[in-house]
Amino acid sequence: KMLDVVMHLKTPDGTCPQIGDNDDGRLLILGDYKIKDKNDYRYLLGLGAFIFNRSDFKFASDKIPDEIFWLYGNIGFKNYKSIKKKQFLIKSKSFPCAGLYVIRNDEKKDYALIRTKCESIKSPLAHAHNDIFSIELWIGGIAIFVDPGSYCYTSDAIERNYFRSIKRHNTVTVNNEEISKFDDNNIFYLEQNFSVKILKWDINEKNIIFIGEHNGYETLVPNCTHKRKIIYNFIDRKWLIEDEINNVKTP
Repeated sequence: KMLDVVMHLKTPDGTCPQIGDNDDGRLLILGDYKIKDKNDYRYLLGLGAFIFNRSDFKFASDKIPDEIFWLYGNIGFKNYKSIKKKQFLIKSKSFPCAGLYVIRNDEKKDYALIRTKCESIKSPLAHAHNDIFSIELWIGGIAIFVDPGSYCYTSDAIERNYFRSIKRHNTVTVNNEEISKFDDNNIFYLEQNFSVKILKWDINEKNIIFIGEHNGYETLVPNCTHKRKIIYNFIDRKWLIEDEINNVKTP
């Protein structure tokens, strides 16, 4: 299941978007450690292809990873080569438990990742950001909107929280306020006392439609909601991003 998520999150250049904090922690890097892109997890898909005999993982991994040889030797190398590599297009998919919605058109290298909220009570809030409805967007293989990740951990609490702020993400701010308040004395916690509703997630031959709503600003403005609509048109390759803020008066 984890590898399936990695495969669907993969952007047109083969890397995965940065969501929340980044501490450069990686798994089973046994080759090219210093030069390997920290957000490139295709080598794990190569391992998954070998372990689970998955042709889709092999295709998505792009090439045989060095880790196959180091972990399984020549037998692993030979067995990996025997797995059929069938070309296919990764489809759009939602991972609602993780709060992730992926729109993709692999033929044209168009891609979007929409971040909502992980509703699990075990969600790792120590590394959470104010990134509700933030979008990572690629058009024709070119990155348009990206997530900046985190600047630092403990060396500068002010800068760390700035990079965790809603201002540093590709979404809407209301009255220059944050959805969740930061605590400079506890930089590894972020309370998320708000709800997110997914009003529509629809995939058809013409469009992919995402509509979500959250009440994160309700503590500042009673009954305030932010609704974001994102529509991708397959035929025209057009994107619509529409935001609606309810019950907020402009200065």
